[in-house]
Amino acid sequence: MIATTRMVVASNIGYSLEILLYTLLAAVLYFVCKRFYVHQLRDAARLPGPASTPFIGNLLDISKMMTKNGGLLYRVHEEWKRLYGKTYGFFVGPRLFVIFEKLEDVQEILVKQFSNFTDRQPMDFIHDSLKKALVNQRGNRWRHQRSRISPAFTTRKLRSMTTPVSTKTAILAESLESYADVDEEFDILRAYQCLTLDVIAQVAFDLPSSCQSDPNDIFLAHASRFFQEMPNPESCPPMAISRKNYEESLLLFPELAPFCEFFHRKTSDGGRSEAWLIHRLRAAINKRIEHPEPERIDLISLLLPQNTFNIDDETVDTVVANCFAFLLAGYETTSTSLSFATWLLAKNQDTQDRLYEELNGVDLQSESAYDTIMRLPYLNGVFKESLRLFPPITFFVNRTCVAPTTVGGIELEKGTVVCVPVWNIHRDETIWPEPNAFRPERFDAPHHPMAWLPFGGGPRNCVGARFAEMEFKMTIARVFAEYRLKLASDSKELNILNPSVMLAPERVCVTVERRR
Repeated sequence: MIATTRMVVASNIGYSLEILLYTLLAAVLYFVCKRFYVHQLRDAARLPGPASTPFIGNLLDISKMMTKNGGLLYRVHEEWKRLYGKTYGFFVGPRLFVIFEKLEDVQEILVKQFSNFTDRQPMDFIHDSLKKALVNQRGNRWRHQRSRISPAFTTRKLRSMTTPVSTKTAILAESLESYADVDEEFDILRAYQCLTLDVIAQVAFDLPSSCQSDPNDIFLAHASRFFQEMPNPESCPPMAISRKNYEESLLLFPELAPFCEFFHRKTSDGGRSEAWLIHRLRAAINKRIEHPEPERIDLISLLLPQNTFNIDDETVDTVVANCFAFLLAGYETTSTSLSFATWLLAKNQDTQDRLYEELNGVDLQSESAYDTIMRLPYLNGVFKESLRLFPPITFFVNRTCVAPTTVGGIELEKGTVVCVPVWNIHRDETIWPEPNAFRPERFDAPHHPMAWLPFGGGPRNCVGARFAEMEFKMTIARVFAEYRLKLASDSKELNILNPSVMLAPERVCVTVERRR
């Protein structure tokens, strides 16, 4: 009897192992066939582009070209444009990307045919805290969430945020006094990073902070650690074969992405800092729900429904995710944009003097400061020209085709990712004469609506673009109304970092002298 039972158990185990083996074999065959099928799509569409292999696509090409060009991703697309023109296809692992650079095609994708391109590129490898944020939503969920968030950035709401932003920029301007007294060189990129964190701490996290004055500030410590240790192949080897998000690295096997995200979040200091930030943010939101402050104007109050009675967990999670996304977008991109603009103005003293002439006599602390600053024409030109030359995001204006369609004579299947190479458009001499020159006055004349895309375009553009513009202009106005900035010797040539979609200066060292 016992022997018979053992035989039955052994038979069942053997049968189960056989089923598991066949299942694994079927999964492997599925992924193999899928990759080979996807690689037929570019040929079917008659798209030019670099030769690729079914599993790794053009990852090796991209890696070699970036190594050759100082780790700059935008150089890859400059070279491919030279070889294949303004429309071509390439592969990242199993996924087909189609580049569209002609402005009429870009307008088709972002505006005219928006219903066929409502979704962004899938981001499987995304921080768990961002999965419910607007940037990662699709279809009707995106439309619903966008309609809830957009009212937070109306002119009236932005005007109400002027006071806290003005207070923080005043702290920055005061801190520059110490450098003016001793004629000391310093990296203003770091100062701008502390400023943007200080602003976010107040307007998004409801957290009193001293990021600009206290190097040991707890919010600054956790935020800095989170950004320094954001997942990358060097810090987590499995990511080298799994990352799908261009923000971090290129993908090969997106199926492993959730495992790698979990691994990083649980084992790294950056993951623990992320948990601290999320815990602090959730506590602030729960406090606001329990004790509403109708007169308070910050991102939490703007995103929470007016009636917080019986608010559900889904709504709280969405507010948490979008406030956290605001931290990511507002810290890195705004501080780098301010740094690039400062470098350009310090390098071009005549332009800096012209900006000062416009700012001289403007009351930056009055109740009408927002309206005054946002209407200054030359400051507006500096803002737009700085972001034209150095868009903080070079390769994130992308959309996923949600229905078969045709753009520029190219037939696109559902699921194809289309991309707009912002750097190439912003430096195209047929669109912008003398494209490498810093000429704020060029924005006195109208231009094609798709020729300037630092915040994307169409209905799915950056929802916080107007806040970023307000913070940029208030900061530049405050700094350059009070100081003349000059480049330090080691910053006369700019060392640009662009290992992924983010563009940043390595540092911007300057000296300051008082204007007043």
